[in-house]
Amino acid sequence: MPTLVCSQIKQHPEFSEVPVVLMSGVVNKSVADKAVSVKADELIRKPFQPQELIGRVKSLLEPKSATPPPVADRSTQSNALSSLFSPPPAPTAPRAVPPPPSSAAPSESAWPRALAEAFVPRQPSQPGQEPQPSSGTPARPAPTAADVQKLRVEIAHLDLLVKKLQTELQIERQYNQALETQIRALTEVG
Repeated sequence: MPTLVCSQIKQHPEFSEVPVVLMSGVVNKSVADKAVSVKADELIRKPFQPQELIGRVKSLLEPKSATPPPVADRSTQSNALSSLFSPPPAPTAPRAVPPPPSSAAPSESAWPRALAEAFVPRQPSQPGQEPQPSSGTPARPAPTAADVQKLRVEIAHLDLLVKKLQTELQIERQYNQALETQIRALTEVG
């Protein structure tokens, strides 16, 4: 059923943003893989407590972000289609932000770079002073809408993988508990 229902909902343009909760009587690796493949937002095992389902549905329905979508100006919209296959125009004014270092590959995702920069220790700043970028580190350009969208897609993908791993961990714990129960029963008999 997931391929009939979940996939159809996620592929439909009008309903693609609707959260999908996949319910299953048995949760194992194949069910978790199926949930990821059909892009289910949650996987829940039956039987479950009503409050658990209500909590998961509420968390899925909460707004993800309070930031409004970026508004593109009219000149950007009119040039968007014509510039798809043409090289980018030369800047008319000097750029305030230097280009990224040449060591980074142009096809490199912005996510690893942003992650690496997030873990770089920062110098403590004095009160009343603006933080100054270090002389060896170039200023980072503002992310484009495409970069932001790529990051959102990557985050959604990673969220699904985390949910899959959590499900697999839960399955392993249940299996271990069942084995421990059987071992205790066998040692008591023997």
